Amino acid sequence: MPQRNARRSIPYVPTEKVIRKQPRWYTELDRDRLLAGMFEMQPRWYAFFYLTTRLGLRTGEVYAISRDRVRDVPATLIVDRAVQRGYKDRPAMLGSRKNHEVYTTALGRDVLEAIRWHVDQGYAGPQFLFSQDGTFPKHLDSHKRPLRTVQKALGLPLLSHHRIGRHSMASQAATGGQPIRAIQAQLGHRSAQSTEVYAHLGSSAQLHLVRALEPLVGATGFEPATSCSQSLRREEPASGTLPCKRSGHQEHARWVSASSLFLIGKSPYSVIAGPIEAAMTIVAVAHTSREPGYWRGRMK
Repeated sequence: MPQRNARRSIPYVPTEKVIRKQPRWYTELDRDRLLAGMFEMQPRWYAFFYLTTRLGLRTGEVYAISRDRVRDVPATLIVDRAVQRGYKDRPAMLGSRKNHEVYTTALGRDVLEAIRWHVDQGYAGPQFLFSQDGTFPKHLDSHKRPLRTVQKALGLPLLSHHRIGRHSMASQAATGGQPIRAIQAQLGHRSAQSTEVYAHLGSSAQLHLVRALEPLVGATGFEPATSCSQSLRREEPASGTLPCKRSGHQEHARWVSASSLFLIGKSPYSVIAGPIEAAMTIVAVAHTSREPGYWRGRMK
């Protein structure tokens, strides 16, 4: 029978470290491809996912958006309600937002155009944008099938609504250099620690940091900072976007993979495929600004 405390020390047993799982989220390029495919294949759900990816709202908060919560001047959206999933015999019902908190988020011009287009097409109900008769699906899953259809057709990662919305929006903002406090305010979090769970950094964030700390000409024994490298350091886009002012339906500039391009004749996200060197050549396509209501007239 072994005696108590006979072994004075525990032998060292080497262990292997498990590789940390990389977070999954959509870059701006993936987001634009999803929206373009949604506009072409599932136009009824285009505005639903446009608001999801641009504002980072929860699923129940998107379903609960009503006409009277959208303000044109100033362009804002009041987020104070959310649709709660049904349970057994209880149907889905409209309730208060998580933690019973109300916050107001600013809307860009492109978001307002998407909402107006959704209403003009007759997809909105008299009260809610995404409910014709004021009722909601019991499990809030009506959006899942259209999302999976577009994702599989375009070969995009099969991510959930929460991943393509809150996680992707926060990660895109963090990679672009936005402060964590601004992302926290947009997501409506009480604590910045909750925001850090959503805000993942892309590889381009470290690249911009290294280039920002690049020594100037003459600071070392050689001259690494040429005019070409300086121009790349100042102007090279992050996450596959061109360095220009984006305004949704009025002005777009995107880097698009030539292997996944498809022509959309009436979509504001129309792209032109032009492979240059190989099947995965990246092509820059810029859409010039248009007058308000231009795309609505083209899409009817």
